[in-house]
Formats: sequence, C-alpha cells, structure tokens
Amino acid sequence: MVKFIADKETYLDAFLRENTTKGLRWIKQTINEKRILVNGIVCKKRKKIVHRGDLIEILEQDVCFDIKPIVIKGNNLIYGTVKPPFVHSAKGKNSPNMEDILEKFYNKKIFLLNRLDFLTSGILLFGFSEKSKDLYLSMQNIGAIDKKYIAIVHGEIKEEVIVKNKINQCKRKKVLVFDEQDKDINRHTIIIPKKFFKEENKTLVEAIIKKGKRHQIRAHLSYIGHPIVGDPLYGRDKFSLPRMYLHNFMVKGMDFEIKIKRNFNLE
Repeated sequence: MVKFIADKETYLDAFLRENTTKGLRWIKQTINEKRILVNGIVCKKRKKIVHRGDLIEILEQDVCFDIKPIVIKGNNLIYGTVKPPFVHSAKGKNSPNMEDILEKFYNKKIFLLNRLDFLTSGILLFGFSEKSKDLYLSMQNIGAIDKKYIAIVHGEIKEEVIVKNKINQCKRKKVLVFDEQDKDINRHTIIIPKKFFKEENKTLVEAIIKKGKRHQIRAHLSYIGHPIVGDPLYGRDKFSLPRMYLHNFMVKGMDFEIKIKRNFNLE
C-alpha cells in the first residue's frame, strides 16, 4: 500500500500524475479496480477534488487477502482477530476489509460482532452463526462486556475522568456530543491516565467502554479537550502523523476474555 498526504486542493488524477510516475490510463484502470482510497473511502472518479491534508492510498492488487488473520478463541462461539489500522471492519463499498479477509481465510460466512474504525487497530470479534451474535449482543445489553483501549491524547490528563455526555450519531460523518449526560452507564467512557510525556505535552491513557457508540471514545476525548493524536476528524492532526493512536487491546465478557499486545506496533 502506498500512502500520500495531499498538500493542496486539486483533482485526484492531477495529484497522482504529479506524485507518481503513472499515466492517465493506469489511473483510470486503478480507480475501476477500486484500489484508490481517499480518507478510507474507495474513489469512483478521477476528477474527485482532494483537499489539503486528505489521505490518499493506492492499494496493491489483492491487498485484501495479504493479511493472514491472527485468530484467538474466546469461548465456543466467540473468536477474535487483530485488525490493523487503515483496514475496514465490514464489507461494503470499501476495501480492504476484515470481513472479506476472514471469509476467504475460513471459506465460509462469518458474523462480525463489533466494529472498529478504519483508523483504529485492535480486537475485532466474530463468530460463525447467528447464535454467536445473539450471545454477544445479550451480554453487551446487560453491561457484561468491557472493552479496553489505549490512546495517546493531546495535553495532560492528571486524574481519572468519566465522560457521561450523550452522543448523537444519526447518519453523519462526525457525531455530536451533547452537554446533557446519558443516564445509561453503558454509554459512558472511563479515561485513566497512565503516563504524561512532558516535552510533547501528550498523555498515554486507558479508555474503557461497555456498549459503545460509533466514534464514542474519539468524540468524548475531543469533547473534554484532549483529542487523540492522529485523529483527523475530532483532533488537530489532519493525517500529518503515520496513524491515529487508538488501539483496542482487551475485550472481556461473562465467559471469555481476549487480550492482544497493548501497543501500537501493528503497522
């Protein structure tokens, strides 16, 4: 995979011709093969306008299946795998995605039990039947699931904080965080500071959620004035860094616990 950060506003084909050795025919073919992504979304036209700070990726052919899943068994129904950053969780218009990768690996249908953002790395849960999905959702609905993340955020967080604010995620790219508190404790985000890097003015934190909403950790941290380093949507970095520093390293349920490395060295 080749990655670029746009340094000005221009058309996609003009940007690629300026920044690669490829011609217009190759650009058209690669777009038709759905191998060019802008900010994680497959690009469908060469005259798309890209803006300063946009992430442009060129996928290798068959890149979807270059990732061999590391599979961890949680119980008889729930399994986990490791999703790298810059890979989608579910099928759709976007590629590569872990759902396709897992189904090719096992040669049968799988059921995703959770989702991670395109930029987030960590544990992706799946099963092989509706029963596994029903089991996971039932545990999540009664607050029996704990999900632990690590993140690096801007600024210093000195003590544990629980962010209880309601989130509205209705069909928008960026969710809204309200001043009103959510009475459902399963929608809260617990932030625990682990280490402060004084020279960089950044803090390593642990974030714990139960029944999370889309972008919950990212939005809650931004709301309290400590956006995640590398977050182009809720932060201040605009893809100027190699990745977004958010990683899901543990998921625990009533009868299973899945853990992976507690670091960002997954590129």
